[in-house]
Amino acid sequence: TACTPSRSALMTGCYADRIGMDGPVNIPVEKRGLNPKEITIAELLKTRGYATGCFGKWHLGDQPEFLPLAQGFDEYAGIPYSNDMWADKSAKKYPPLPFIKGNKAAAHISDGASQSLLCKVITDEAVGFIKKHRDEPFFLYVPHAYIHAPRFARKDLFDRAEGNVTRAQIEEVDWS
Repeated sequence: TACTPSRSALMTGCYADRIGMDGPVNIPVEKRGLNPKEITIAELLKTRGYATGCFGKWHLGDQPEFLPLAQGFDEYAGIPYSNDMWADKSAKKYPPLPFIKGNKAAAHISDGASQSLLCKVITDEAVGFIKKHRDEPFFLYVPHAYIHAPRFARKDLFDRAEGNVTRAQIEEVDWS
């Protein structure tokens, strides 16, 4: 299934159609998102004393009430929807694709070069979370944006993959 339905099922344990998240993926500034009344795995684990972190592609609503910090996560860094939903490369009129830390845009993904950094940045954030919480129970959710199209790779990985961007992205996710 598509990103939004499968991610909502993963977060809640519910069928996507039961919670209004079936069908197509969420698009930027859509009013639909993961209902804050649904109990997520992060919320459940927080009641058991877990630190919770989400780093990567969320795709369950980009409005504040739907973002990870409102869904039981203590920390978040990533993109709120697919990396193909960016202003410069779409026939649709999408807003700039934000890279969010917490609940605020820390940067915008405006071209292939900035997209090529997503896997490394997400991995670095996740590793930082692990180090910070290594002596306590934690739940870490890392939904990488790779190997979603459009595909871009850091130059060193692209060169090592002999110009095969898909291979470069797969190798980077494996490294991650």
